[in-house]
Amino acid sequence: MPGQARWRLIEGQVTGQPENASLTGDLRDTGYGYPALNAAADREAPGVLCAFEPTTMTRILAGLDVVEGIASRLFTRQLRNVNGTLAWVYLAGDCAGIGTPINAWR
Repeated sequence: MPGQARWRLIEGQVTGQPENASLTGDLRDTGYGYPALNAAADREAPGVLCAFEPTTMTRILAGLDVVEGIASRLFTRQLRNVNGTLAWVYLAGDCAGIGTPINAWR
């Protein structure tokens, strides 16, 4: 999200304006300095929907996969419907259920 620590990884590659979005899920403060979205929940979690040039998506997602710990299963990347748009979303993997439920990441 704009203003957050990892925003710098994608900031210069976003096309257009990021759009406020929400996704069904349980957002948690893991206590490790990052939030985690658990898919199985009946709450709405806020986020931001960003668009990228199709020619850059593979490279951007590969970089984010490293940061999000995909190889170690800390998080998983899934296609989800976000505000009527099919989008890649990072969901809690092995960190699912850790931490305290929150309404938004600081």
